[in-house]
Amino acid sequence: GFVPCQLPFKIYRRTASVSSSLCKSYGILKVKSAPKSLKDKFLATGYLSTAGKGAVMEWKCGDNFSHLRGGDLCRVIFLSPSDSRVELLADGEKTLECNVSGSELLRQIVIRRPAEKLELRVLEGELLVYGASFESSSGVIVDNLSVRSNNGGGIFNVSSQLNRQFAALLDYDIVVLQYGLNIMLPDKQNYSKYQKQLEDMIEYAKAVFPDSRIVVMGVTDRGILREGETEYSSIRSADALTRHQKAAADNKSVLFWDTWSEMNALGGLDTFVQRGWVATDQTHFTYAGGAVLAGRMYPFMSSLV
Repeated sequence: GFVPCQLPFKIYRRTASVSSSLCKSYGILKVKSAPKSLKDKFLATGYLSTAGKGAVMEWKCGDNFSHLRGGDLCRVIFLSPSDSRVELLADGEKTLECNVSGSELLRQIVIRRPAEKLELRVLEGELLVYGASFESSSGVIVDNLSVRSNNGGGIFNVSSQLNRQFAALLDYDIVVLQYGLNIMLPDKQNYSKYQKQLEDMIEYAKAVFPDSRIVVMGVTDRGILREGETEYSSIRSADALTRHQKAAADNKSVLFWDTWSEMNALGGLDTFVQRGWVATDQTHFTYAGGAVLAGRMYPFMSSLV
């Protein structure tokens, strides 16, 4: 799937790695720190990198999951505001060199061959690089456009015009909005303010992914340490936030998947802890726990395509 130009929490991303030389990266959560000329250039991918003459950006598949290998199509997504010349290497082998005319349109380089490493070199000019995608012409492709610490508001910093071009290139059937865990507070029952924000996010997602079905994925339960206690217990507000998330989805006529109910159907937080399906913070899922929930979600997603 898609790998952005930056992996800020790369220690947790075992499926891919990114490295670069003479590049500078910016993210949608810190748009104010980006140069003025870049503020309207972000995509839902979350990050962009400026890459001038001599810059190199490299994306590499991880070694941990053999079933993720074997794709037969690769692409690099970028913007070339002025004329440039680029070179692309696949698995260390020069695949193409081309001149790119300056344009405000989003560009892609597509190669139809298996590759586990892509290397983009800027020979002349300057690019805005968004990321690379390792795909297969058959099967299911899942792009995880994750931005850490984002409660969903980051989507409002996405360029609608550019992102619609991105959506056309990647041709997504389904876009899943998975937010809310960071704003959940112990025992809180009223999330009406966040519901309104989520409804605005849904509308924006419809605008930037006009041909995709939108699914809101509900929050999971999580464990917390209450004052004076030595053992984790449920945050006891996931059900309330879930109700508000479903209401937002219903009000905006998009689909909703109730993660909290599915987690309870598997035994709830205690079972997830006992079976090692959540990490020691009782918030983030292990790969095993994620796989179990994915198995529950698969029939729902399959029914949409």
